[in-house]
Amino acid sequence: MMVRKALEPDVAIIGGGIGGLAASILLARQGRKVVLFERSNTLGGRARTANEDGFFMNLGPHALYRGGPGMKLLNELGIEPSGNTTKVSGQFAVKGGVKHTFPSGVVSMLATGLFDLSAKLEAARLLGAVAKI
Repeated sequence: MMVRKALEPDVAIIGGGIGGLAASILLARQGRKVVLFERSNTLGGRARTANEDGFFMNLGPHALYRGGPGMKLLNELGIEPSGNTTKVSGQFAVKGGVKHTFPSGVVSMLATGLFDLSAKLEAARLLGAVAKI
């Protein structure tokens, strides 16, 4: 009975995504007994990449702002993320079975066949609003 009490956690974390894993580590470092519950058979939450027959597919977002709070937390935990800055130029998208150049600026946005005219105008309005901010 005494052994079982010593193993009982003080904190339960639900979810083995980046937030749950970080919280678990920080609490454990403070001496808390932590149990983490994850419904998936792998950890990482949506910040995970699946390898299907040699094709790598991101389940969710993988980007961190280099100076943002997520990166600062990972550094505090002693975790150095791997990866590079995403290149937009020279990338392609497939729509309707046709390969299109992915736009990386105003000129390529106007030239691409990926979007119709109304989508291009909407993007231009959005970019103009962002520039004003």
